[in-house]
Amino acid sequence: MSIKKKVAIAFQGEHGAFSEIAVHELVGKRATTMPQRSTEHVIVAVAKKACTHGMVMLENSTEGTLHYAYDLITRERLVIAGEIYLRIRHELVGIPTKIKGEKRLREIKRAYSHPQALAECADFFRMHPWIETVSAYDTAGMARMVAERKLAEESAVASTRAAKLYGLAVLADHIESKRENYVRFGLVTAAPARLPRLQGNKVSLIVTLAHVPGSLSRFLVQCAGRGMNLTKVESRPLLAQHNEYLFYVDFEHRFTPEVLRRTLDALSEEATSFTILGAYEGGDVHHLIDT
Repeated sequence: MSIKKKVAIAFQGEHGAFSEIAVHELVGKRATTMPQRSTEHVIVAVAKKACTHGMVMLENSTEGTLHYAYDLITRERLVIAGEIYLRIRHELVGIPTKIKGEKRLREIKRAYSHPQALAECADFFRMHPWIETVSAYDTAGMARMVAERKLAEESAVASTRAAKLYGLAVLADHIESKRENYVRFGLVTAAPARLPRLQGNKVSLIVTLAHVPGSLSRFLVQCAGRGMNLTKVESRPLLAQHNEYLFYVDFEHRFTPEVLRRTLDALSEEATSFTILGAYEGGDVHHLIDT
């Protein structure tokens, strides 16, 4: 993603968190990062213009779509300006000691991390049952806590980058249960006041359709007939309306901005509500090996 000016980007967690890694991988050195306590804090910081952008997790390969992130984005009327897929690699990190290997692991009594990270490493902890897992708000934040407390019996599940940042040793690497463990992050920003020129090769929509037979099939036929490559079609119940659903729709395309605008206008005629959540450049997968 090409950004020509300095930007301030909020992210959930402490320095060294995967969301901050996503910022650096996507935007590069032009980004100043701003740690936030939660995803909601990130979204609110962007909405209140305390920063230019926010990096939020949209999907992961174990839990799927993170609906609360979409709820917050739409609540604050933000848009997706870019995306990146990270191959997540978890490490068990602790303070450096002279003891190494399995003997060092036997010293560990507790492992702190975000509950999602702990869940993704369930197989490792089943094989090391003497280590108690303790849920906390952030991976990198727990790495910093372990470094500050300097207790040999404590550890954190975090990234290699967090371990290096806080001077910790990697006690066990690659401890995630599934090696193909990916997270899709979205770079969000405030929606422009005027109708934007649609750019990029990917579009995200939130759509509701009439509760009548054939409404979804007609919408999908429109998409197929126009040569759109649908990468996501996911339904979700509307809480306030029984048997009514909204749809998250992502598609890739090769349209010019003018053709894309006409295409979206035509699709909107099939919907009872139609929100363009973002038009942006589709993201690549980044494998974090030596971070």
